Amino acid sequence: MDEKSKEISKHSTGNISRSSGIQPGRILDAALSDLSDKQRSELFAKAQEEALRLEIQAKEAELNYIAGRKDVDNHIDSFNSLTRNSGNTEKHRMKTTAKTATGNTTIESSSGSLCFVATTAFGDKNNQNVIFLRNYRDLVLKKTHSGRKFINWYYRNGPKIANFIENKIVLRTISRIILKLMVRILRVWHAIY
Repeated sequence: MDEKSKEISKHSTGNISRSSGIQPGRILDAALSDLSDKQRSELFAKAQEEALRLEIQAKEAELNYIAGRKDVDNHIDSFNSLTRNSGNTEKHRMKTTAKTATGNTTIESSSGSLCFVATTAFGDKNNQNVIFLRNYRDLVLKKTHSGRKFINWYYRNGPKIANFIENKIVLRTISRIILKLMVRILRVWHAIY
């Protein structure tokens, strides 16, 4: 190892103040004093370029954050407007991709597709009876005034009923029996008409 390498190694191992007599706050000054004017000038130019690059990067991150926040707010406002204007009788699904400081994020919102009591009674939103009832709501009930009134009533009261039966095995069992019977009747009725 040559003398210059030994000196650099000594500086980088933390033994500077003991072995070289350089105070810790003066390390940069000592290193710069060893450089030629040309080297110092090039180093300062690179430091200015890097400072400018970091400043631009910070500004871009700030602008991306502002734009992303605006996208999120617009998504929420649009989705709330959709659900407010149609009540609970329509299904809505909305997807927005917002640019953030660290990349992109996707926001998804959906509404109007829950069968609270049936899902609780059967324990699965993908149970064939729950799917039938959801389809019946969407394809039959929504087409009539009285059907839409029932849907609105159900969306106000269904969650309360579902919460009430959720931890009561007997009530869930009775609800399943009633819902299965109702599904059979509706299937037969639609097969005839």
